[in-house]
Amino acid sequence: MTVSKAFRKLVEALASACRLDSPVLIVGDVGTGKRQSALSLHNSSHRKQNRFVTLNCIGLSDERFELELCGSQSQAYELNRKGALFLAEEGSLYLHEIGELSLKSQSVLFRCIESGFYSPVGSNDALPSNVRIMASSSSNLKAAIESGRFRTDLYHLLSSVIIPTPSLNDRIEDMPRLLSMMIDEVVPNAKIDVENSAIDRLMNHSYSGNLVELKNIVYRAIAELTRASSDEGSVRKLDGEIIRRVIASAGAVDSSDASDATYLDSPDYMNSNALVSEAKGSDGDKVLTFGLNRGGRWGEDAPDELDMTSDAIVGLDNIDKPVAISEFNVTDSERPALSTREQASKSDSASEVGEKDGETTAKKSAFMSLKDQEKLYLTELLRQCNGDKRSAAKIAGVTLRTFYRKLEGLDN
Repeated sequence: MTVSKAFRKLVEALASACRLDSPVLIVGDVGTGKRQSALSLHNSSHRKQNRFVTLNCIGLSDERFELELCGSQSQAYELNRKGALFLAEEGSLYLHEIGELSLKSQSVLFRCIESGFYSPVGSNDALPSNVRIMASSSSNLKAAIESGRFRTDLYHLLSSVIIPTPSLNDRIEDMPRLLSMMIDEVVPNAKIDVENSAIDRLMNHSYSGNLVELKNIVYRAIAELTRASSDEGSVRKLDGEIIRRVIASAGAVDSSDASDATYLDSPDYMNSNALVSEAKGSDGDKVLTFGLNRGGRWGEDAPDELDMTSDAIVGLDNIDKPVAISEFNVTDSERPALSTREQASKSDSASEVGEKDGETTAKKSAFMSLKDQEKLYLTELLRQCNGDKRSAAKIAGVTLRTFYRKLEGLDN
């Protein structure tokens, strides 16, 4: 099947961007595949073994955005709500519709990206972050900058790489492939004969909702075919007259009416077997890392070459569902390696503290106060570290200054 020039450029841009570790800004109309582009980029990068977390910026207040982004911490020094940056550690964070954020929320985001640290709500400690930021916008951010609705420094920080997603009208040559893929998803094993008149009718239609609108047309057409023939084993013909009727029944739809919820939860269609070999242009290119790759935490072990694979670009329909920002309760097998703060919390909740070198073992009291538990933990931690306060502070997951302050409070 033919592949449009616009889609070919998109895949080439993704193939180049997956070799970097810088922030990415994906721009395009609603329903053009911005989120799916970010997901395929993540699955073709060195971070593909870690999480791809989505944070929808539409309709979030300033307080809610900071809570969703950074999480919150209780007075017991435990993360009682894990934010997007925590969940996406060493993975990718996708910010949907970044232009919808207020200036105050933009300031919070800029501080986190620029410094590489974030502070959970209710905490004074700064936690390091190793996350690749991918943002998308269907609005004109440069116009928003001129009108004072978007920060210039945040735009330049996010736009290290800019990837435009083409509208369906610009890649209408892909219609036969897109239609075949959508039918296979809606009715995987059905026998449907697509006539040329149906493809011609779809190619002559002007799409305001892009891939979302096309998928809705396919749904309605399949529903009409099902009503016309109840025999599941028979071959059903999808012709131009059926497409004409379902388009006419929907009426004119403006792109602003396209449902973001439907778009976020449904895959966009970017598969192309023909593009796999063509996208692998620069063999032997070294991986360039900058931006939020703090301290080379994965760069040293990264392979020398990286190409967009068939699993990432071509096999998008089989990609696992990414972790949603609301899914805070994860199993031990799914969660990333425990941070030093969590290790300290697990050690603090142990039922007894073992004394080595022949010393007796003292059981914790079931009614011990939080302050006494913290004192017992810090005392044992210092003993295990042979009095090295810097190492103890690192294990406890706090700064050295905070550790000294806690030690001073032991005698109070």
